Amino acid sequence: MQNVNRLQDQIEIVIGLWLCISPWVLGYSGPLQVAGWSAILVGIGVLLFSFEDLALPSEIEEWVELVLGLALMASPWVWNYSDNMPATLNALISGFLVTGVAFWALKHLGFPGIGSEQNRPKPH
Repeated sequence: MQNVNRLQDQIEIVIGLWLCISPWVLGYSGPLQVAGWSAILVGIGVLLFSFEDLALPSEIEEWVELVLGLALMASPWVWNYSDNMPATLNALISGFLVTGVAFWALKHLGFPGIGSEQNRPKPH
């Protein structure tokens, strides 16, 4: 199970790196572009919590990343840049991936209410 959690963290690191460079790659990196700042800040958050989870694994990082992913998906409407299609699609797809990987990690950690009962650690 530890290898699965490391794989999840590594996937999150790739997504975090993408979020940090995506405003330049997709062409919405102007200094006052809230869409760019949103992607960069969420990307930095995902990177920090993923690296921290590699060093000191716990479930709190996955919960924070789940919230970051949901916030990223809502950001085009919250910050009013939904008319910028590349930024909106990036926020939706990247946010979905961050949320999905965090949910997958929580499922493998056996968090109550997520996933099957067989993955949950048995009390002694």
